[in-house]
This record gives sequence, structure tokens and C-alpha cells, in this order.
Amino acid sequence: MTMTTVPVNEARTNPARAAEPATDGGPTGATSLLPDPEASLLSSGDVGAELAALAVLTGRNERSAAREERQAAEARAVAEEAGEVQAIRAEASNLRAAAWVDAVTTLGAQAAGPGSSGGAVMKAGKALADGYFSAGQKDDEANAKACEAAAGDAKAAADDAHDALADASDYIKSALAFYQEYVTTRAQTLTIAAQKA
Repeated sequence: MTMTTVPVNEARTNPARAAEPATDGGPTGATSLLPDPEASLLSSGDVGAELAALAVLTGRNERSAAREERQAAEARAVAEEAGEVQAIRAEASNLRAAAWVDAVTTLGAQAAGPGSSGGAVMKAGKALADGYFSAGQKDDEANAKACEAAAGDAKAAADDAHDALADASDYIKSALAFYQEYVTTRAQTLTIAAQKA
């Protein structure tokens, strides 16, 4: 998982950032009428609140990066699979062309006569065309295999990005759990201190 660095006191040093309206983080990026809670926590002066807000911001950035990486990998997998299909179609086209060349050269050899020099030329042409088309078929098979391997790699990258997305979500949850425990402990400490006073 990649870590993103965000200055803790960004809201203090950049009041324009703290005053910006928050977005709900949804796919539309709708603007909220409420202030950004992370900016409020980052500027609160409470170390625990700042740490939790920083962790949530980092988790959100990681989650966003993982989503983008996953979408790119999935798009690459689709493109590679399309390339594999195209290579298989090219191979089929070469097979059809080879069949036509075989038919024409066989008919030409028959028309020229079995022992004639024209028949020998037609047989040589057929052998040359067969070799050419066989090589083309192997190239198409190699292209299809390369696209298949690249599609597999892209799918694996998409799976890795999905795992990173889950890790980022877990990171946010743990940051929020930390903050909840921090606030509870702090409140209990203040209550005990107030009772002793």
C-alpha cells in the first residue's frame, strides 16, 4: 500500500483550504453545505483529532488512487482481450486465404499438365504461399497468446488494486476506531479530573 503525505497543519497554514466547502466523496462530487470535518479537526489543536483526520484523509487518497488504478487495469484487460479476438480473426482470415491459394494453384497445375514447367511453377508457388500463410498463422497465434497474457496481467493488477482499495477502507475504519477510543479515554480522564477537583 502506498502512503500519501498530507501536512497536519494544512488547515492552519492554508485558511482558503479550510474554508472550502466539502464534497461528499461520492461519484458526482456533490458539494456539501457543511464545513469539511477533516479541516475542522486538523485545525482543532487536538493532537488525537489531527492524527485521526490525517489518517482519514490518507485513507481517502489511497482509496481514490486504488479505484483509479483498478479502473485503468480493467480497461487494459478489456483492450487486451479485444486484441486477442482480433488476432484470432486474423488467423482465420489467413486460413481462408490459404485455402483459396491452394485451390487456385491446384487448378492451375492441373490445367498446365502434370509434367509441364507451368505445373512445376504452380507447385512452387503453392509451396511458397503455404509457407507464407503458415508463418502468418504462427504470428497471429503468438499475438493472441501475448494479448491473453497481457489481459491476465491486467486482471491481476485490477485484483491487486481491489485489495489496495479494501486495505485503504480498513485503514480509514481503524483511524476512526482509534479516534473514537481516543475521545472516550479523554472524556473519562477529564471526568475523573473534574471529580477530583
